[in-house]
Amino acid sequence: AALAGIAAEPGGPWRVVADSYNLYPSLLTVHGLDEVRAHNPLASRPYLSVLGAAFDFAPTSARYFSSFDHVEHPLLDFLGARAVASHFGQPKKHRLERLGPPGMRFRRQPGAGWVSTPGPYGIYELYRNPQALPRWFLPTAAETVPRARTLTWIRHLSDARRVALVSEQSAGWLPPPRPWQPDAVAALASRPGRVVLAVAGNDDRLLATSLPGPFGWHAEAAGRQLPLLTVNGAFLGVRVPPEVHTVELRYLPPGLVPGATMAGLAALLLAAIAVVAWRGRGQAPPLHQNASAESPRDISS
Repeated sequence: AALAGIAAEPGGPWRVVADSYNLYPSLLTVHGLDEVRAHNPLASRPYLSVLGAAFDFAPTSARYFSSFDHVEHPLLDFLGARAVASHFGQPKKHRLERLGPPGMRFRRQPGAGWVSTPGPYGIYELYRNPQALPRWFLPTAAETVPRARTLTWIRHLSDARRVALVSEQSAGWLPPPRPWQPDAVAALASRPGRVVLAVAGNDDRLLATSLPGPFGWHAEAAGRQLPLLTVNGAFLGVRVPPEVHTVELRYLPPGLVPGATMAGLAALLLAAIAVVAWRGRGQAPPLHQNASAESPRDISS
């Protein structure tokens, strides 16, 4: 309930995470919380690579469960993680605001030795990340980075309001630097697979998001397709022209349309084969008519 309360604070939607192996992925998701860590064997490789560069989170087939470390890395801000859960035995956090007293305290009681006193969240400690950025925003600056050096750039990230664009994709384009405006992008409508955003400004802008992408996403403005870019190695970015102030984002899983088309054609083919087989069986002469034209000796042979 405490994590949900932080995630519902104004300025969201906010995400949550826990460090180390605490509250491992799927537990928080069951409670309707948007978890940073992936617990999915089909998770996007670029997304996992970025999490690995910043937090050493690297689940593999040999190590399916992986620790989530360095939660004070600035990439946590970019991911919009507002709430962080930790265990009382984990190192204390300095960039994050701890809620309440420590999760577990020990004191010496006369005649009883050392006794423990649970904190307000039991053995857990909860933190708020005041530097968390909105899920969509206008970065203060961007720089082009070769795709092969993106993870190195992520490791050395110091300000999440600055983002990296893949140089092979951006063709040298960069948005002009701008002051930080946390409310420069506002959601007009939002549901799974579709987001409509109001974007402030009258210049050539980069709409940066922490939505995994850009593959599968489409950006439109008044029926016009907008160029997509890869932000920070694994996330959706959109180049917004000066005259555009409303952007609609739609998501369609890559391969869904051709896959569904092939499945439909295969179903039609199977149906046609079944019909042909049924008709052929109905026109075949009865077995006793064939047998009557042959002698028992011929049949046995």
